[in-house]
This record gives sequence, structure tokens and C-alpha cells, in this order.
Amino acid sequence: MERIIATQHSVTIENLETADPDVAAFFSEVPDTTMPDVMRKAISLGVVGLRAMDVAGQVALVEREFGKLADGFRSTLGEVEDQIQHRIDANFDPDEAESVSARLGGSIADAYKSANDVLATARGELEKLVRDSFNPDLTTSCVYAITKLVTETRAELDRAFDPAYEDSHLSRLLASIDDYFGASGTVEEVIAGQILPVKEEVMKALQDVRDIIVGQAAAADQRRLSSASGDDFEDKVEDLLRRVAKGYGDTVDRVGTVAGDAGRSKKGDFVVQLREGSRFVVEAKDCSRPITLRGPKGILTALDESIENRSAGFAIAVVKEEGGFPKEVGHFNDYGDDKILCHFGTAGEMLETAYRWARTVLLAEAATAAVDAEVIQAGLDEVREALREIKRIDTKAKAISQGAEDIRSMVAFQLKRATAALDRAAEGLEGSASIAS
Repeated sequence: MERIIATQHSVTIENLETADPDVAAFFSEVPDTTMPDVMRKAISLGVVGLRAMDVAGQVALVEREFGKLADGFRSTLGEVEDQIQHRIDANFDPDEAESVSARLGGSIADAYKSANDVLATARGELEKLVRDSFNPDLTTSCVYAITKLVTETRAELDRAFDPAYEDSHLSRLLASIDDYFGASGTVEEVIAGQILPVKEEVMKALQDVRDIIVGQAAAADQRRLSSASGDDFEDKVEDLLRRVAKGYGDTVDRVGTVAGDAGRSKKGDFVVQLREGSRFVVEAKDCSRPITLRGPKGILTALDESIENRSAGFAIAVVKEEGGFPKEVGHFNDYGDDKILCHFGTAGEMLETAYRWARTVLLAEAATAAVDAEVIQAGLDEVREALREIKRIDTKAKAISQGAEDIRSMVAFQLKRATAALDRAAEGLEGSASIAS
């Protein structure tokens, strides 16, 4: 009978026998001297094998459980995948009416249609506007207005230079010539009345008139070049300033010969003291040639010095002749927020406008309560535009005046011809008079 004694540190086997042919065959070949060692190794290897077999059983169990878990995960994952695919199809399939893709496509289509409708409407309105603007049959179109203006202008020119019209330039010129050279005109009457003495008397009278005119012109020119000319212009400026100031309750001081606040400087011809407290200064210049505008010696720098010298808040420079300032200035122009350049005007109207402009600016700056700056600026802009329009109208008037001057020159030329003809006629009369005697 087998006896196996096992302790924690050793195992003793007695009477152990096995009939396993592989084991028997193996140990039959082992020498007796090494038999105990080989047996110990066989037992050790058997124990290790048994332990490995037990672990393998556990591994197989784990593998089976993991296999079950993997199968369940794959099944669940497939269901989730099917649900996600269904949700994607429902939200993004363009064939599904309630999907995001279908709704987005519908929104884009609606927006595209709306944009096309807006563009079509705008295009239609623009085409109609263009057609209306260039329709010569429509009274509000620009083509109709231009055609009408050209037609009226042509008609005016026809009337102005058509001799068939009684008041046209050519009609009056022909009438004047006919008065001299017609069948019963002036020439015939003069020749018949022995015009030589009359001509001499007329020429003498004209010479006297010429002498008077030349003398007055020379005196006026001499006065213009003298200091008295500047005094005369300053008198006109003072009269205008006092007349305007009286309506507002302002006061005017002529201070051109009095030193101001800047030492001995006398810059600033007039100081206008507003009833409300502010003041502005006026420089009067009687110049026939343009004054320098900018630079250290320019009029703008001089006005800044006048403002400082007279403790003023604004300055005006006024000239007697339109050519006293460069063309940039024109009749009237403002510089910065505190300076105006203008010429006097026919009756001082430009200087009066400058006075009221300066007064408005100074009162707006001194106002303690809130003022409507936009209204004030709009008013000044309107004044500026009106003055520019006056400049354009004046230019047109000069062109018209030049046209009239050309016509007068034509008449004068014909009168010279008439005078020369009278001289020749007089020579003929003198010959006939000597024969008669």
C-alpha cells in the first residue's frame, strides 16, 4: 500500500507504483545512480504541470466569459449603430420632409427666390427710372428739360439777332444805319444843310466834353493814389458799419490811429462792440491790386494780429475793388472760424453780410444756454452757398455786359464809317461851293 507523507518542507513517498508505459519506459532507461534525482525532478515537473493545468482552466473560463461579453457588446453596438443611422437619416436625409437637410434646402430655396424677386423688382424700377429720365416725351425727364432749354435758347438767340424782330440787336442796328443812310436819313439831311459848320461845332463840343472827362478821371486817379482815397473808403465803411450797428444796439469805434493792446501796434481800423459784450475788428483796404493772402505778410496773418491787438473774437477784411483779393476769395469767403474776406459791394451789401455773420458766430460762442449748433451751421452754409451763387450770377452778368459792349463796338465802328463818309461828302460840297461862287 502506498504511503505519502507531506510536510511544509518535504514529501516522502513509500510503495508508490505506476503502470503508465511512458513513465515506465522513461525510468527504465535512467541509471540507478541518478534515479533519485530524476525522480525528484519528475515530481517537481509534475507539480508545475498540474498547477499550469489549473491556471489554463481558469484562463479558458475567463476567455469564455470575455467571449460572452464581447458578443453582447457587439450586439448592443449594432443596435446603437442602427439607432444612430436612423437618427442621421431622419435629420439629414433630403428626401425626409422634416429633416435638417430638407428644411435647410427649403430655406435656401426660399431665400434664393426672395433675392431673385427683390433683384427683379429693383431692376424693373431702375429700368423704369432710366426710361423716364431719358424719355423726351416725358416732361419730368432730363432729356425733355435739356431739349426744352436748348429750344428756348435757340429761340432767344433767333429773336435777339433776327432782323425781322423789331427789338432784336440786328433790327436796332439796321434801323440806326437806316436813320443815317436811308432815303430821308441823317446823312442826306446833313449834306443838304451844309453840315461842315455843324460838324465843327459838334467836334468842338465833343472835344470840350472829352477834356472835362479826362480832367475828372485824372483827378480821381490822383486822389486814388493819395492817402485821401483810403480815407474816403474808410468813411464809406464807417457809415455802413454804424448803420448796421444801430439796428442791433451795437457801437462802432474808428481806431485806426490809436494803439491797441499789443504795445504800439495800430492794427485794426474799426472795433465793433456788440450789445451783448463780444467784439470784432474790421480792416478796410483800398487796393486795386490783389493783396497777399497767406504767409507772414499775408492778410490772414494780419487779421490774426488785429484780433490780438483789439482783444476781439472775430476779424473782417474788406476791400474797395473786387480785384483787391486773389481770385480764390471772390466776392466773399470765410477762413477758419474767425475770419472773413470780402469786397464792399455796390452799396455795402457784402460788408453787411460779413457783419451779420461775425455777430452770429460770436453770440453762438458766448451763449450760456444750449444752442442748436446744427441750425446755426446750416444757416451759415446757406449764406455761403447764396454768396457763391451771387458770384456765378455776376460772372454771367459780366458776360452779357461784354456781349452788349461788343454790339456797342459794332455800332461805334459803323458810326466811324458814317463820319468818314460825311468827311468825303463835305469835300464834295466844298468843290461845288467854289464853282457856284
